[in-house]
Parts: sequence; C-alpha cells; structure tokens
Amino acid sequence: MAVGTAALEPRYVTFGIDGVMRIKGRPVIVNEFSSALGDLGDIVLADFSDYLYWEKAGMDSAVSTELMFLYDESVFRLIARCDGQTALADAITPYKGANDQSPFVALAERA
Repeated sequence: MAVGTAALEPRYVTFGIDGVMRIKGRPVIVNEFSSALGDLGDIVLADFSDYLYWEKAGMDSAVSTELMFLYDESVFRLIARCDGQTALADAITPYKGANDQSPFVALAERA
C-alpha cells in the first residue's frame, strides 16, 4: 500500500477514550530511550507478555535525620535491585515457512 510520506493512513491511527493513541488497535508508548526517527529501533512492536522480570533480594531502606537536622527534615533512601530479559533468546523459525516469528520486532533503518 503506497502511502507517501505520511507513513500510515489516518484510518489506522485512532485515539481511545482514555486518550491513548493506538495503531490498528494497539497502544503507542513513546519514550526517550528509542533511536532517532528513521534509525534502526525507532519503532518497536513488542509483546511484553514474553518479557521476564524479577527482583533480587527485596528492597533495602534507610533513613537519615542528620542531613537536614536544623530544618527538622529526614531523608529516605530505597534501593531495589531488578533485572529483565526476553523469554526467547532468538526468533522462532516455523516448521513450515521461512518467516521468523518473535514477540519483539524493530523496524529497519529507513531514509
């Protein structure tokens, strides 16, 4: 489907009642960690149900009343250690077919 410079036809982009932009019904999440527009990884299609996340050793906390003693202020510090990765190490090649399948797909670099 030729769309010119607009990238997507307007019928595919909608806004839900909650104000979230959706492309073909899927929510769009914008963040500051993505690549520049047009580079590899600027748009990623992700299924986060296949993402593993775990916490290590609970949460540590500390309180200090000495930092701002003259102003009756306390300082709290919380440390949480966590990690995450995809459930699959590589894309899956189907038994019948040549197109690899993956829960995380990044668009290629474009001009």
